[in-house]
Amino acid sequence: MIFYITFLRFLAALLITNSHFGAIYPRGSFACGGMLGNLLFFAVSGYCLYHVRGTFLRWYGQRLLRIYPAVAIVTLINLPYGALSDYLTWQRVIGLFFYPTYYHFIAAIVVLYIPFYFLMKIPDFRLLGVDKLAWLSFVVFTIYLTAYAFFFDKTAYHIENVGDGQMFPWFIYTGSMLLGAIFRKYDHYFRARRFCLVRDTFFTLLAAAGYVVVRSLLKTGKIPGEYQILSIIFLYLLTAAGFWSVSALDHALQRWRESNRWAGRVVEMISIRTLEVYLVQYMVIDFVLNRLKVSFPLNWLVCVSAILLAAVLVHWAATRAAAPLIRQLKRE
Repeated sequence: MIFYITFLRFLAALLITNSHFGAIYPRGSFACGGMLGNLLFFAVSGYCLYHVRGTFLRWYGQRLLRIYPAVAIVTLINLPYGALSDYLTWQRVIGLFFYPTYYHFIAAIVVLYIPFYFLMKIPDFRLLGVDKLAWLSFVVFTIYLTAYAFFFDKTAYHIENVGDGQMFPWFIYTGSMLLGAIFRKYDHYFRARRFCLVRDTFFTLLAAAGYVVVRSLLKTGKIPGEYQILSIIFLYLLTAAGFWSVSALDHALQRWRESNRWAGRVVEMISIRTLEVYLVQYMVIDFVLNRLKVSFPLNWLVCVSAILLAAVLVHWAATRAAAPLIRQLKRE
């Protein structure tokens, strides 16, 4: 795996996990970065899945086999004792273990894999000198803005909320996957580009500052709620600027990994287990808050350590459970 992609997936895992630490920190405002982490994760997914091969069923089956064994293991652990016989109907089993599951992230990715596969199968074309992926991104954002204008409730700031079955963020997730596909298609250019400290840092900080300012003004009511779409636009620009800057640092990051092997292995370990880190963190945080009477920063250290240990164990078990089926799919 190209190391800058490994690093971005690692960063996404940190941001998403940090956003769930609101009750762990002494101030809930420290728990931030979740939506940016989501956009980075979906962009990395688009990068890694750009070259779709084989039939849809085989391709999609391999994706699902990477996801659902871990979901099943964590869901079983989370079920209260006796739940299997006391109240689980077949509808409840499907809802917990297959779709939508307890995790909105899983519901989003297993659905968005489907259009992404077929979008990537569209033959390359250039219209008015513009690449296919740019046109597809334009179409997605047009649909997104139309849905926002006519169907989104703008009375309160909630455009970054992803729970309670909200599907509106899926549009921007799709846009992020297409962004990652663009970086993969033109990978030879982005990684060969010389990193410019002043220019690249300026654009990244500009997008970050724009997001922070707009979000703050929206939350304090100084900007009407009708304009909350601006915060997502700045987040998307920040994701693009981050990809742009870090891709040019790939060779520097490779050298850093070679000279700091222990730290590099930690980054790779967390990056590979991003899915499991996401799945286990809810039960770990709940356990630390409700069972362990420890305060910050000890509760933070316990949470992080337990999340990493649980993610490693779930990844190990899920990988071995799925391996025979994945091999069978590859042989067919």
